[in-house]
Amino acid sequence: MQLADADATGDHAAARGTRSMLVRELEAMLRLAHPFVPFITEELWQSVAPLAGKRGESISTQAVPQGELDRVDAAANARMTTLKRW
Repeated sequence: MQLADADATGDHAAARGTRSMLVRELEAMLRLAHPFVPFITEELWQSVAPLAGKRGESISTQAVPQGELDRVDAAANARMTTLKRW
């Protein structure tokens, strides 16, 4: 979350983009967690889904998120590995 703090730079367009990305990621994480904590994820998803542009009556009817391996950034992974060592 700290890495996504675009508001600190004062760039409002970047901050909007960052918030949009975080909402989409939260929505995907809720779908992944749903089999394990169904009642909580359903309640949260009802609020998050419209913000993420998802439609449907329930999280139960949504597809499980699939990874996009072609979008993996090796350089970013290397930088994150370095940061995690601190």
